[in-house]
Amino acid sequence: MTKINASLKTPKQDKSVIWFVLSDGRGTNLKIYSGITIQTKHWSKKNSCVLSSNQDAISINAFIRERKAEILAIYLDFKARNIKATAKDLVQALKDKEKSKEVILEKPTLWELWSIFLQLKKRTCNPTTYKKFISLGNHLKEFENLENLLLDVDTINKATFEALEGFLYFHKNLNTQSSSKYLQVFKTFLRWCVDNKHTINTNYLSYKLTSQPDTLKVILTDKELQLIREVNLEGKNYLHNARQLFILSCLTGLRYSDYSRIKREHLKQDDNGEPILIMRQTKTNDFVEIPLNTESEMIVKELIEEKIRPITNQKINEYLKELCKIAGINETFEIHTYKGKQKTITTKPKYELVTTHTGRRTFATTLLLKDIPAETVMIFTGHRDYKSFSKYVNIPKKEQIKSVRNALKSL
Repeated sequence: MTKINASLKTPKQDKSVIWFVLSDGRGTNLKIYSGITIQTKHWSKKNSCVLSSNQDAISINAFIRERKAEILAIYLDFKARNIKATAKDLVQALKDKEKSKEVILEKPTLWELWSIFLQLKKRTCNPTTYKKFISLGNHLKEFENLENLLLDVDTINKATFEALEGFLYFHKNLNTQSSSKYLQVFKTFLRWCVDNKHTINTNYLSYKLTSQPDTLKVILTDKELQLIREVNLEGKNYLHNARQLFILSCLTGLRYSDYSRIKREHLKQDDNGEPILIMRQTKTNDFVEIPLNTESEMIVKELIEEKIRPITNQKINEYLKELCKIAGINETFEIHTYKGKQKTITTKPKYELVTTHTGRRTFATTLLLKDIPAETVMIFTGHRDYKSFSKYVNIPKKEQIKSVRNALKSL
């Protein structure tokens, strides 16, 4: 016998969305969101209704009764036609029924709006940022299939974001920082929908992104960088490219996306005849002028003359770990990984933590340790505000203590 009940999706939380669960006792178990979120204390589990302590109880309960009857009737109609309906089928049928009640303009679906949004972003974003939008779209489609629901810009709310956040944590195995970036992109899309009059729904704004505590930012010391320079690569010549490109990053602060495309026209001389690299940064689209020392100038010329060549970011990250391991950069670190409030602690040797980005962090931190003002360093790293820059660098604790001790001696 086919039954349909209204219940709370997350009854143990302070707030929850109401959804309808339809089952026929033969394995069918369809869930359809109501688009209504209430405080869980206002819900009667026994009677499957909103308690009178909620000021909107009468209207919500009337909606629940009507919607349950509609869903059941639609499902039985599908069944009579020997069609095995899905939750998406029922949601679409409900929408069709609403359209039949009144003459309304055809509204684009979320995915039709997403397609338009992507086309706009493709013209205005750099390729790396655009890939994040593509990845988010893939995650959203997988989320829909897993939850057996149809996302709708008119009904997305805080509960939707909370469910999506859990999906990114536990099904995509993303940490808090990566998940928050995707959720922020989704918010950007929904804000675009509101700004362009595709919806008036702003319920999603009550969802606040989870901030990840500061995590370990690995840098290399002068001694470690020298170990990399001197390590014997006999039999492992394929690591030479990675070593040179990484050293260049440590000496210039350039991102992988920039040093991997250096050309002859980027190498100039300043007014004093000293070598300088002038190029537009891929990420910020700003020009940057980087002074070169003897070593960095040599590596730049090797790139221009194709004595060394750029390799993929994924491959260079793989090679850097192998290079640093051979060089003996194996100090052990405690790593904290966050998924919301859930923290996992592991230990890893330093060589496993080195990436292309470590070069930029090493460059910025080294200059600060040599008493170059942060405002000056930011000019070369491309940071526009101190808040983001301060999260980027990593002054070792012993160096901080040394600086304070030296300052106190002069008092």
